Amino acid sequence: MWGIIAITQQGLALAKKLKVQFPDSVIYTLAKWHDEECTTIEPDLSTFTAQLFDRHKTLVYVMATGIVVRSIARHLVGKTVDPAVVVLDEAGQFVISLLSGHLGGANGVASEIAVTMGATAVITTASDVQGVPSVDMIAPKHQLIIESMHDAKTLTAMTVNGQKVGWKNDSLLNLPCYYPCDEIDAEGLVVVSNRTNLADKVPFAQLIPQNITVGVGCKRGIPGQQIIDFVTEQLQLNSINEMSIRQLASIDIKRDEQGILAAAAHFGVPAVFVETTEIEKIEQNFTSSAFVKSQVGVSGVCEPAAFIAGGRAGEFISRKKSKEGITVAIFESAV
Repeated sequence: MWGIIAITQQGLALAKKLKVQFPDSVIYTLAKWHDEECTTIEPDLSTFTAQLFDRHKTLVYVMATGIVVRSIARHLVGKTVDPAVVVLDEAGQFVISLLSGHLGGANGVASEIAVTMGATAVITTASDVQGVPSVDMIAPKHQLIIESMHDAKTLTAMTVNGQKVGWKNDSLLNLPCYYPCDEIDAEGLVVVSNRTNLADKVPFAQLIPQNITVGVGCKRGIPGQQIIDFVTEQLQLNSINEMSIRQLASIDIKRDEQGILAAAAHFGVPAVFVETTEIEKIEQNFTSSAFVKSQVGVSGVCEPAAFIAGGRAGEFISRKKSKEGITVAIFESAV
């Protein structure tokens, strides 16, 4: 949902035309121009900007660029948290990507508005001007997490400056090669990997794919902290970055298992519960236990749950491990 900000009658008229094309947007204007379509800016634009930054990931200002710069300056934190800021002049001639062009998506928003409103998009990020993909542009396109913004900036600067940058995909995901330089000749690397033990002879930026499913089984009433500790232990043993976890998976009869729900919340991912009937179809392919069969109706939980929730394409990094009534398996998806 965009926030569209206008402070003149002419700007407000254009803001309303923009909202027709992007109906989920919210228009903000001064009290003297306020009507039922708008939310009032108060007490002033610079102060109100704090609320705008909290409410919206994308802000479109219909006014002069100088006003926008003065209004947002004291609210800026960093490119990983600041919203996308786009400026559209009141005549609707130019739409400028002002802030968070890549990570925030301002470049894309500016281009979208330009096409819709018949304006000219103004994109000034160096990589876009030179037609070179930047690290922070590649990451959101493929739902990859930038491990270090400092490293990402370093590698993007290297590409802009014409240095030899290579692309290394250590994940199972099928991704395009963005930097064709041979790894042997590369002066820097962009590495797609979910591991924590990376090392290289040249500077590198790591992009972390969220393609790890952690399968979890447990006895009733196991505390969440025990599950968190065991999952963390297994991740560390296999050098898996916690940020690469896509989900925790278990069997459907565990939907109300508070320990699993607490563990998912701790890692900031959803808990996915696979239907017992789906596990029954493939349980023979995984580690089996007569005791588990007697308790839940299938001979295994963590492995088949991880496999099914993980899209059935990929490979196990770690098969079933057990500890104090908890079982854990780690599956890396190729999708």
